[in-house]
Amino acid sequence: MKSRKISSADYQIDMIKEGIDCVIRVGNLDDSSLIARPLTQYRSLNCVSPSYAEQFGIPQTIEELANHKLIEYSHSLGNLDAQFEYLEGDKVKQQSMQSSLAVNGTDAY
Repeated sequence: MKSRKISSADYQIDMIKEGIDCVIRVGNLDDSSLIARPLTQYRSLNCVSPSYAEQFGIPQTIEELANHKLIEYSHSLGNLDAQFEYLEGDKVKQQSMQSSLAVNGTDAY
């Protein structure tokens, strides 16, 4: 009997190349050759520490985020501009921001 395995990765794998039968992904499906179905919806919350809020204030609009810093999550830690991603209606938009720290793993994030 072939053993079963569970793997966890913060990057998008090639299911065919790596011999994977099933994956659970978060976000939009880019590869339309895969068969997919939504499992659930989730809410994402953005938070600041009390000391950050006291020192820099709390932005009241998306545009005010340009004057704040974020902890950036990125699969690659290259020289990409940090962005805050949000929905406006059903469209995904980004607001450029300054980054004080970049991480490439959900555990670190």
